[in-house]
Amino acid sequence: MPGRARANGEGSIFPYRNGFAAYVWVEKPDGKRGRKWVYGKTREEVHDKWIKLHGQAKAGPVATRSPTVGEYAGYWLREIVKPNLAPGSYVTYEVVVRLYLAPGLGRKRLDKLRVSDVQTWINEVGRTCQCCAQGKDERRKPAQRRCCALGRCCRDLPSPTSVTHLRTVLRTLLSQAITEGLISRNVASLVKLPPVRKRKRKAWTSDEARRFLESARADDDPLYAAYVLVLVLGLRKGATLPLPDICTVALNRRRAAQTAARDAAGPAWQPSDLIFTTRYGRPVEPRNFNRFWDRRCDAAGVRRITVRDARRTCASLLADLDVHPRVAMQILRHAQFAITMEIYTVVSSAATLDALKRLGQTLDQ
Repeated sequence: MPGRARANGEGSIFPYRNGFAAYVWVEKPDGKRGRKWVYGKTREEVHDKWIKLHGQAKAGPVATRSPTVGEYAGYWLREIVKPNLAPGSYVTYEVVVRLYLAPGLGRKRLDKLRVSDVQTWINEVGRTCQCCAQGKDERRKPAQRRCCALGRCCRDLPSPTSVTHLRTVLRTLLSQAITEGLISRNVASLVKLPPVRKRKRKAWTSDEARRFLESARADDDPLYAAYVLVLVLGLRKGATLPLPDICTVALNRRRAAQTAARDAAGPAWQPSDLIFTTRYGRPVEPRNFNRFWDRRCDAAGVRRITVRDARRTCASLLADLDVHPRVAMQILRHAQFAITMEIYTVVSSAATLDALKRLGQTLDQ
């Protein structure tokens, strides 16, 4: 038959749809024999997969049924993501799979997943209140319920950036499935999404940052040291960084305050290794931290900006605090010293410089 010519030794490789396919007789996990298929766009690609499949067949039983998206996602998290990526990446991917991917596409067969399936799923996520879908308000104590559980939908829609991230995770998962010969194309790559508008980032001047920190210190804010670390170090998870004097002084103040809180709480104190805790030693909820941050902005009379944007103030503060450029280079993660020195050529007013240095003075001064 035309179009079905085969090279020597490739008896079970043949044209299939927009590419080629091949099969190998294998022993299945239940002891029976069956065909295992591989696919690809070119004969050479399929041939390589076919040879690899022969090796797997000789090594032991091989599953012939294509897994569902949910089944493969579980394997992918367990055997690919967790052993090879950072813990934070695993947590992020696991949340996407559990809250979005598994409920929406989990029952679809991996090899039958179509572009239209993914497009419909991702469009539906984008227009669905996630508080309703995930039962967020329902999980609150009855007295604390305020929206969806009471029939008042809060329209907690995911942002365009979040929707794009869902597509990215699925595309990464399907790329691994292609590598393993389970599918021949990545349908997630063909899904259309609306463009994401880049948000104009904000940052404080050194004077605004100084007023914010002075306000927190004057009020003995229990999160003062946390604010210092965010602003001076641009603090991120897992970063091992040198501590400028202002950070050391702030952390010493925090240790004294935490000791006093522990003594006051008595048996109610929850012991842990955390630096920033509630008055009873419990972790500070991230959303509560953001609320405290906003309140402190208002109390200090400075513009409200997010914690993430505040980290962009880090560079100018390091210069104004007379932190050595080489140390600043480590904190700012600059690859070239010249980039750091460009920042150090711009300094604030003498009043701001003096005030920032006073914030870094030791407790007994």
